[in-house]
Formats: sequence, C-alpha cells, structure tokens
Amino acid sequence: MENTVPLNFEQIKKLIINFELEKKIEIIKMLENDTFPDRFARFLEQMKTDEITFDEITSEVEFVREKRYEEKKNKNCN
Repeated sequence: MENTVPLNFEQIKKLIINFELEKKIEIIKMLENDTFPDRFARFLEQMKTDEITFDEITSEVEFVREKRYEEKKNKNCN
C-alpha cells in the first residue's frame, strides 16, 4: 500500500529547487510535452488573421522570385 502526502504548489517548487540539473531538465521536458497541445493551440489562435489574402501571398512570392532572379542574372553578368 502506497502512502501519499499532499503537497501544495509552493512545496513542489521548493522540492524541485533541490533537484540535480538532470532531473530539472527531465521535469522541463515532461512539462513541455504535457503542455504542447495547449501552447500550440494558443499560438495558432494568436496567428489567425484575415489581413492577408492568398493572392497577396502569391504576389509577394512572385516579387521575391523576380528580385532573386534579377540579382542572380546581374551577378552572373559581372
């Protein structure tokens, strides 16, 4: 039979402070994996925008391609 002791957040933080670096890193990785779906969902929510259209993106890509082509062409001519 297992014995358990209830710990509050402050007690847990004090325990973690005393851990070795490798154990702290293990905890960080565990928390990163555990919280990834929520953090990613928040990120996607923040990135939502209706400010740019697909046509604007295409236009910008074509502009950059043309600029790079011209730079390469000029470089080869010199």
